[in-house]
Amino acid sequence: MHKTVTIRKLEWLSDFFGLNCGEVISPSKTTVIDEKDLHYYHFLQGKCLSHDKTSKFWFEKNGFFFEDSRLTFEKYIEKTSDIAFKNIHIEIATKTESPIIETIAKNVMAEHSRFINLVGERKTKEFYATWIKNAIVSDFDHICFYASVDNHISGFITLRFVENKKAIIGLIGVERESWGKGIAKTLIQYSENFLFHNGFKSLEVTTEGKNDRAIRFYKNYGFHQKNSEYWYYKILKGRSS
Repeated sequence: MHKTVTIRKLEWLSDFFGLNCGEVISPSKTTVIDEKDLHYYHFLQGKCLSHDKTSKFWFEKNGFFFEDSRLTFEKYIEKTSDIAFKNIHIEIATKTESPIIETIAKNVMAEHSRFINLVGERKTKEFYATWIKNAIVSDFDHICFYASVDNHISGFITLRFVENKKAIIGLIGVERESWGKGIAKTLIQYSENFLFHNGFKSLEVTTEGKNDRAIRFYKNYGFHQKNSEYWYYKILKGRSS
């Protein structure tokens, strides 16, 4: 006896992209996609642990394609860190700085985004600009810090606070012209100090598997890999609104 697989509508993505987007939750050998969902959704996504052979088989059997891996890293916050680069100034972002930070996000985040093949470069860039705009007013992510050198804004980080005294990095980015100058490291150090003084115990971040630069950075900075997941996509016509 087959049961219908649970699909959760991704409201924020659906509203932003103008598509009915859904996520498959915990598929199993005995679950199938309801015909109504195949007609309703334009796009379905799902993820599973990289070693979960049952879920991977289900996605492939139901016409999903592998999009990318998703790596989660975690670091425990046990003490404050000395800021290595004293010339880098960190502040909480406000609406005044938002346009500059949005531009940086658009220019550096889209390249490795899993959405770019789905909706194109322009819409993907708008997605990350909106993410920054929302984070600055504590919508979804709770806080955004920006880094500047000689009053020039060159990088940012957003944080989301969750249960068990954990914080999650939503986005972190540095303009290309400022790569290699310690800005990303300083943003992480400042965030750790902020979190330590506010009682948080760990910091978590996820990145796409194809983002080799980010993976090297997190490993070199003391994050350990917590898990590895696979993203699967299915693009549909979605014949109803």
